[in-house]
Amino acid sequence: MHCTCKLPLRLRVRGLKVLGFTSINSKLTAVTVAIMVMLICVVSAWWLAFSELKVNGPTYSRIVQTKDLVADRAGLGNSDSRISGFSA
Repeated sequence: MHCTCKLPLRLRVRGLKVLGFTSINSKLTAVTVAIMVMLICVVSAWWLAFSELKVNGPTYSRIVQTKDLVADRAGLGNSDSRISGFSA
């Protein structure tokens, strides 16, 4: 079967030549390196996400501060018995 595509010769699939790799060993090495690089990227992304979102982390602290601020603002207009007991 004749390849009619206009890709450069090194990108055509003919027999064992794929992307210029001629041996099975070099293809296996390239696939292994690609998988390792992807694995490192995924682990790094998860590590960054978990360090940002963990309990007592930066995002958690901002959520707690916002919750406290909303609770303080909501409590100003109430005549709560606990608040009026302290002010007497």
